[in-house]
Amino acid sequence: MMLLFFGDSFTAGEELLDHLHYDDYPEPVSFTDQQSNHLVSWRSKNTKRHQGNTLIIEEQKKHTYAQKLADLMQAPHVNMAVSGSSLQRTRYLLTKYLAELEVPANVFVQPTSPERWMDYYNGEWTDFLVGNNYSGEALEYFKSKISNNTDTSRFCLWLLELQAIFDCCSTSDLVEKFYFINNGVFNYVEGNKQNFGDMSLVYESVKNKIKDITFHFPHTRDLEAKNFLPWGHVIEKKHEQLAIDIHNFLCYNKK
Repeated sequence: MMLLFFGDSFTAGEELLDHLHYDDYPEPVSFTDQQSNHLVSWRSKNTKRHQGNTLIIEEQKKHTYAQKLADLMQAPHVNMAVSGSSLQRTRYLLTKYLAELEVPANVFVQPTSPERWMDYYNGEWTDFLVGNNYSGEALEYFKSKISNNTDTSRFCLWLLELQAIFDCCSTSDLVEKFYFINNGVFNYVEGNKQNFGDMSLVYESVKNKIKDITFHFPHTRDLEAKNFLPWGHVIEKKHEQLAIDIHNFLCYNKK
């Protein structure tokens, strides 16, 4: 059975190979220690020097839960995750890939933050992130959009995209089963669910529909453990644990 994976930097394996590119790479820290003076100082002095390097991007994916699950299942797989992507981009890639799919597949979707959205900018579809440091024309464009882009509008758009992904997988003849992967986004959304406003009942309905088909990254259960890398992604061991959790459920119905 083919396995298909969609998501953002967590599923793309961001940071999993960074220790090979920095001489003074920090040790993993807890979630709260990510804002320690030491890490803030280190991040300010370093850049993601390999960002955009296609070879490294593909090599990182070999260390993710997607690759590890495919190895455990002895199944072919495709990892379509893109670092920095919005849920709109995830749905776009999912819809496009399913239209071209020729064999049955199990699909895994890792939703990203409501603080990201996709817009047509400078001749191409671009993902924007609230809080990102834009400059020049991109900054002016971002300001023009964010002025009308409220918390409620972003959360409701995110919810509609999540529902669309559910519907897309539910109605595809070639999707055998589909699952969601929570990297902490669902926890964040639940803690800010007042942003759904008059769509709160829709949110509760969607949440109930997906709760039994959602797997959780192990780090979401223990934020005080030293599972986090400098830019906020998780250590490879957590990818291994997630792959084992999914494998045990798919093969032995243990969750």
